Amino acid sequence: MAFLRITETSNNYEKIIEPLLSRFVVLQVSEYTLEEFTEIAVARLQKGKVDENIAITIAEKVWSELGSKDIRDVIKVGRLASSSEDVSFVVKMLKKITK
Repeated sequence: MAFLRITETSNNYEKIIEPLLSRFVVLQVSEYTLEEFTEIAVARLQKGKVDENIAITIAEKVWSELGSKDIRDVIKVGRLASSSEDVSFVVKMLKKITK
């Protein structure tokens, strides 16, 4: 017996047609808390060799100043910033260009 495992994610499944949607399991997952977001962000950034203190700063600023709960935003900042001062600058610039 063979099993096929398909993982698909979506923030909004309402536009997916029913015949396709019937092939998936829809799970509703609650949003991250700040603590969960920070924990995930730090773990992900440390894989990229980002200092833990800077990773915490990035998570907090992305959450509070960018108003984002998206780990991809954390990764963007982590790739561009190598110090706490850089984090503030990068977040400020991202906030300007995403308006």
